[in-house]
Amino acid sequence: MGRLTARAALKEFKAGDRVRLRLNPSTKKGRPSTLRFNGKVGVVKCRQGKAYVVGIKDGGKAKEILAGNAHLVVA
Repeated sequence: MGRLTARAALKEFKAGDRVRLRLNPSTKKGRPSTLRFNGKVGVVKCRQGKAYVVGIKDGGKAKEILAGNAHLVVA
């Protein structure tokens, strides 16, 4: 992925947008705590500070993940 660009750092999402968790190795800020959710698709629920709350399904269970915008891409 390379370095973090200004475009990736400043992109914004709205509630209801479908996003894919793609962990960016060039920044640790806003990274979800575990790599097991890398590549999962979810829906943005709301914004919490500078991060986004993303709802995903993991093994049939609904879970909420906090992730910064550098680690999210539009699905």
